[in-house]
Order: sequence, then C-alpha cells, then structure tokens
Amino acid sequence: MLTKTQLKSHTITIYHKFIEQCELEELAFVDAVYDLCEKKYDCGGDVVIECYEPREVLEHFKTLEDVRRHCGLVAEQACNCRWGEDSDPELGVLDRFDAGWRSEGEGI
Repeated sequence: MLTKTQLKSHTITIYHKFIEQCELEELAFVDAVYDLCEKKYDCGGDVVIECYEPREVLEHFKTLEDVRRHCGLVAEQACNCRWGEDSDPELGVLDRFDAGWRSEGEGI
C-alpha cells in the first residue's frame, strides 16, 4: 500500500478514512488526479480540489483526460455566464486554462 510519504498530492492526505479503506489502484488514481489539479489549480483544477471528495473523483472520472476535459468545460461555462465585455474576469479563466494545459500539449 502507498504510504503518506509516497503520495504526491497534498489534498489526498486529509482523507484518512478513504486512504485506509480504498484499493491501491483507487488511491493511486485519486492521488494522481489531485496532484494534477494542484499543479493546474489556477487553470481549472481548483474546481476538482475544492468540490470533489475522493469517492466522487472515482465516480466522475475514469482517466486524467476526463479531468482535463472537465476543467475545460468549467472554464468554458464561466465564459458562457459573462457579461460580454473584453475585460470580463471570466475570459481570464479560459485564458489560464488554455495556457496552463497547452504548456503540456493538452490545451483545448
């Protein structure tokens, strides 16, 4: 079993009960999701970190690509709610997502 020192994500370590009860593959995947979203926090990862508990991560995402798509949809939805000015803060959300994920060849 992975130990806390082997976990990459800081977020997963607060879920003690999940760590004790889950399968190794589940723990590794959730840790990878949280680690990715911590690195991409300002690029849409904040939604996953702040809103999804480990079991919800397992229910909603099957791959890291699913996580990237979800973060992109959240950024796009922010643009759909904007007033329409070129200085809207929502445009920054989409720009940060695009720039942050594109840096790894993963942009929209």
